[in-house]
Order: sequence, then structure tokens, then C-alpha cells
Amino acid sequence: MVTLERQVALDNGEREMAKAELAKANAGKRSNRAPLVYAPPIDLPRQSRGQSTIVLSECDETPEWVDVAFWISPDGSVRDIDVARQSDNAKGRWTELVRKSLAGRLYRPLALPADDPGLQRIERYSLFYILIERTSAHTRLPTGSPTPSFEITDLTIDTPAG
Repeated sequence: MVTLERQVALDNGEREMAKAELAKANAGKRSNRAPLVYAPPIDLPRQSRGQSTIVLSECDETPEWVDVAFWISPDGSVRDIDVARQSDNAKGRWTELVRKSLAGRLYRPLALPADDPGLQRIERYSLFYILIERTSAHTRLPTGSPTPSFEITDLTIDTPAG
């Protein structure tokens, strides 16, 4: 059984063992849909200055986005991760961190033969900064937060069964 404690430990080399446990526990519960069981976080690099933490990225008023296509194998692992499209301003290392996070995902095993390619998914990852109002004697203009946020949108078109 993959518990919260095991999910935390997955980054410590236990991913394959958890994957085997997941396959064994769900042997009779395979389906044509792929529910997400585990997704590692997208860890942006941080730098500490005094008591504040600064994310190493540039604040841009226009959101950066990438559309990422990938395959979910019959065993629930992710493979063939490719950036299908991206905004003109998508820059920085964050897109590689998205790919790394995707590669670590685990889905419930599919009711498909082992040699089947699996299911293809497309997700849009948008990186944006929330505008915050600074209250000071010098200005009341909103500025971008130093910490970016992610928005993930599933762009996959599901085909009807039958």
C-alpha cells in the first residue's frame, strides 16, 4: 500500500518498490482510465537571503506556459515526455523541472496489454506571479510576488468508448 509516509520516501529511491506494490494492490482494479496516484512536486530552486526566501526566476507580467505531451504506460509509469508547444517568453530551467516531476509520476495501472503504447496525455503548465499590493510610504503600486505559482490544465481530448 502506498501511504503518505511512503510517498515522502519515494524520492529516496523507493519509487520502484512503491510501483511494484501499486501494481500488485491494483491487479484486479485496472481500467482504461489512468487515475493519478503520486506526483512529485515541482521544486523551483531557492536562494535564502536573511529570513526571506527568493525563488530564482524572473518576474514577468505575462505568464509563461508550456504544453507537455507524454504517455502513460500500461504499468502506470510515464514515458516519452516532450514539450509540444510553448509561449514565446517561456524561459529558464522551470520547464526541465516540470519534465522531471512528470517522469516521477505514478498512475493506476491500465487494463491494457504490456506491449500497448498506453494513453497519451497533454497538459499545460503555466508559470505566473501573483500581483501583491505593497503598503509603504513610497508606493501603493502592485508588484509581482517573488514566488511564482503554477497552474496545470489538462488539454487531453478523451475519445468516447466504443
